[in-house]
Amino acid sequence: MGRTNAVLIIGALAITLVLGTALQQIGRTGQLGDGPGEFYEPCGVFVGGGKLYVAERLNYRVSVFDLDGNHVGKIGAGLNGSLATQFNEPEDVFVADDRVYVADAANHRVSMFDLDGNSVGMIGTGTEGDAPDQFSFPVSVFVRDGNVFVSDIGNHRISVFNSTGAPQYRIAGLPGAEDG
Repeated sequence: MGRTNAVLIIGALAITLVLGTALQQIGRTGQLGDGPGEFYEPCGVFVGGGKLYVAERLNYRVSVFDLDGNHVGKIGAGLNGSLATQFNEPEDVFVADDRVYVADAANHRVSMFDLDGNSVGMIGTGTEGDAPDQFSFPVSVFVRDGNVFVSDIGNHRISVFNSTGAPQYRIAGLPGAEDG
């Protein structure tokens, strides 16, 4: 059954997925938690490939659901930290080309995983800064035609990288910064 149109209503503790005229609540309304299907500050969401991915800021993970609302897995260890499988305030998630991209704001990087949740690298150095390969709180990620677009709020810019993480150019930037 091909579902192409979806609307997500994000609340503090639950997400409602609207597919056509059907409503599907994902998460437990009114109760935060760190168990499967429980949320603690859900932020970014992505729907694709028959799955719903939810970046959870304070559960330090990306929860994965099927479109019927069943919890089917997670990406990340669910621990606050800077190791490859740990997050520090994951804000957004995007899936493209068999990769899961996670804007890991307080680790100043975009973490990359395969569809099974194995770490396959990162974009950025993981150190806060304003160099072309550094971020200051990346909060959104989008992928199109092999280019990875990252909203970097601390540097007031959108940075664009190729699929291997090499900086390509930026849109806007710090006052006085040269466009690259």
